[in-house]
Amino acid sequence: MEKKIPRHSAFEEALRQLDRRACSERELREKLFRFDYPAAEIAAALAECRKRHFIDDREFAEAFSDELYRAGNGPRMIKMKLARRGIGNEEIQQTLAGSDDREIDSCRQAASAKWRSLSRESDPRKKREKLFRFLAARGFSAAAAQQTIAEIREKDAINCKVDTL
Repeated sequence: MEKKIPRHSAFEEALRQLDRRACSERELREKLFRFDYPAAEIAAALAECRKRHFIDDREFAEAFSDELYRAGNGPRMIKMKLARRGIGNEEIQQTLAGSDDREIDSCRQAASAKWRSLSRESDPRKKREKLFRFLAARGFSAAAAQQTIAEIREKDAINCKVDTL
């Protein structure tokens, strides 16, 4: 099987890829590599993209982590997804530094939606365990999950008292 001869320069293809979706430098390098561009041309295209600020792993990590927090993911899940996208450990640590408040807010959001779906569960212990497993699978720390579950239980207890009055 013959290799495909690229129709565009590596830089033009990089712009086409970035127009479709923001990506990290590693992702863009891999995409250009799949198009069979020479390594030197890929390196030149990536350098030009960096020079023009079309790719910046730090900005990408910030935007992507914001999106994942809004979707109800915790820091462990975000760290894993950023690493998969080619973001280095240093950028990940900087991006997630001081995000404790965001973690709690995101955890509350995810937990309140799941809590409603668990309304048919009659055993309160099982209900808490299912919620805890759900939050852990979403990448939240045990402390954040326990704090959020305690807050939800308090709200539920207050709502039950109000309903009986």
